[in-house]
Formats: sequence, C-alpha cells, structure tokens
Amino acid sequence: MQALHLATISGLDDLLRPVQHKGFIEVERPGRGKQRRFELTAQGRMQTGLGLPVLGAIPAGPLREAIQENAQWIEGAGALLRTQPGDFLLRVEGVSMIGAGILPGDYVQLRPDIRVQSGEIVAAQICETEGASVEATLKYLDFIRGEPTVRLRAANPAYPDREFAAECVSVAGVFRGLIRAGD
Repeated sequence: MQALHLATISGLDDLLRPVQHKGFIEVERPGRGKQRRFELTAQGRMQTGLGLPVLGAIPAGPLREAIQENAQWIEGAGALLRTQPGDFLLRVEGVSMIGAGILPGDYVQLRPDIRVQSGEIVAAQICETEGASVEATLKYLDFIRGEPTVRLRAANPAYPDREFAAECVSVAGVFRGLIRAGD
C-alpha cells in the first residue's frame, strides 16, 4: 500500500477489483484483523508470463495415450523461456528425442495454434483407430511433398519413422523450448 501511496485498504480494493473481475486474481478475505491473501489465477499466471502450466506428459517413443494433468505450474518459466499466451509444458517420457537434446523428465514448451513447418518438433496426436483412444507422441513432423501423408521422425535411430494420413494427425503444439528436469 505504501508503494502505491494508498492510505486505506479500500483504496487497494478499488485498484484490484477490476483485475479480480477479469479473473486474473483471487482475493481471500479471512476476517477482521487478518491479512488478505491475493493469488494469481491460472489466467493471471498466463498473462504475466511468470509461469507455465504443465498439462501432462507426452511419450517420446512409441505412440500411446498422453497423460493429462492440470495441477502443476512451473513458476519462473517466463524468465527462462520466451513465452506467449497459450504456451504450455508437457513432461517428456521416453528416449526417442535424445538426439535433439530432449531427455526423459524434461519439460518441453509447446505453442499451440501456429503454422507448423516441415521438420519442426511437435506434440502430435494421431486420430482414433480401431477403438483406441487418441494417441500422442513428441517427434519431428515432415510433410511428404505431393503425398497426403506426414512422417513422424524420432531423433534416436532405435525408433523407426512412421507415416500417417495427414488428416489423421493433429498438432497440439510446436516445440519452442525446454526446461531440463532438475534445473
């Protein structure tokens, strides 16, 4: 309050009310004589660029169902990575991308809703086949000129390339950075 040159708590309330109504903060008012607690919401964290949500785990290996979680944030990710609103992290499970420097346990920063260039690393989702749920993997995505197919390519020779009909592959996000586990 001193830094904002406010004399009363009601002045602070007036400043924060619009931010709260937009869903960027939550205000806890515990009762008379106790300090209020202010906390950034998920939307507020995204807007500040201070943290990124970890939305789950992605296999870097054979296709399998991606694991979704929404409870974790990596605070300070905005200081480590160039982030944009909508960016998210996935925890890597597997070794198919070790040649690209992506190790098991790393968190990959992915950016949704951007145009994918051939040869970029993506979180690819493969459409349902034969009753299986949507499967995902972290791989290079190559467009095959003149063909209605795409190639998913590992950065580890132990994993063969796989080709899929382009209409069966969607991109959840394009790789933009990583945070090494333990960093």
